[in-house]
Amino acid sequence: MRVYDNKLLRKLFIVLFGIFQILVYLTQSEFLNQNPSLKAHMKYYYLIVVIAVFIICISEILKNLRSVIWSVFIIIIEFLMFKYQSYSDFGVTLLAVYFAFLVDYRTIILTDMWSRLLSLTFILITFRLGYTNNILDTRYGLRYSFGFINPNGLSIFILILSIELIWLLRKTTWKVLILLVTGYILYFVTKSRTDLYVMILVLPFIFKLNSAKPFVKSKFLIVLFTLLPVFLAFISIYLGMNYDPLNHPFEYDLNTLLSNRLNLARFYFNEYPVTLFGNSLTNLRAALDSGYVSLLIRGGIISTLVYLILVTLTLFKYLNVKNTVYKFYVLLLVMYSLVGVTEVTMYQSNLGLLLFAGIIGNFEIDDKNETDNKVRDEVVEEKKDVPVN
Repeated sequence: MRVYDNKLLRKLFIVLFGIFQILVYLTQSEFLNQNPSLKAHMKYYYLIVVIAVFIICISEILKNLRSVIWSVFIIIIEFLMFKYQSYSDFGVTLLAVYFAFLVDYRTIILTDMWSRLLSLTFILITFRLGYTNNILDTRYGLRYSFGFINPNGLSIFILILSIELIWLLRKTTWKVLILLVTGYILYFVTKSRTDLYVMILVLPFIFKLNSAKPFVKSKFLIVLFTLLPVFLAFISIYLGMNYDPLNHPFEYDLNTLLSNRLNLARFYFNEYPVTLFGNSLTNLRAALDSGYVSLLIRGGIISTLVYLILVTLTLFKYLNVKNTVYKFYVLLLVMYSLVGVTEVTMYQSNLGLLLFAGIIGNFEIDDKNETDNKVRDEVVEEKKDVPVN
């Protein structure tokens, strides 16, 4: 990873990343959803941004053979995805990985946090001014989205923002307070069961996020968590393809628990073929929410395999690191792997995937906190300046 000496250039890249994230998050608002033409233009705006970032990174890519091989492979995949799908959300996310060649991982987290806060402010303003409707009447009661397209969009947005705040504030008191507030929103406001369950499942990771110890040490657990996305993808796709509540009554109960997602998955598998490079889904009768199923039908076999390879390689390399910055991205990858059973955000706005840039560019892992390293280096410099008697 290059550290840019030119402060103006570095700030420019940070601003560019912030603008990209804001554009991505604004497409999750009901305001843009009610303006499809504006939303379509917005998507192409941030596609242009990630293409520009890739071009800027070419000089860094050419520095080692690994970067060149991976990047050529990614460009080929990008061409095929956009050719067969007309537009690919995963393709944009994949190119966004190259932001980590320009901006350090710690700054990316802070920039994303501010981008989320600014986006949230805009979405809440549009809601308050009456441009959007925020209530869904479901069998679980009233669910609120406060200007987001749906309550689940708000819940995963708030959940990731809370993880960023926990990573930044560090103290246990703040962690507990933020988790309580987030839990209240997920349970009483959005009533998003999946995100609430995911938050509970990753609580051990959350409380170890700022410690100097790795999330897991044993090889067995590393392999287990590494294969988690593959296992969940297989289960989601298999059940969606073979959903048969008449012969398997338990599937009916599971479908009810998953808010009819299995039935919808089977419908789309019947409507669209599973191809190598995906389909352009133009007339959606209902939302295709399951992340793994959506990626397979929209993105095809190749995109699904690429996503799973990226996530598993990244988890395998970074699961046992001690660096709190890297641990943040690992936590997001684990969370999005779980959320992918019911939500498409796993491949649309997964900040954790930026960690894959470390594999592309062969970045060195420093198992000490970056802030601590900075302080340590400053102390060393001060000692050098002390005159020797």
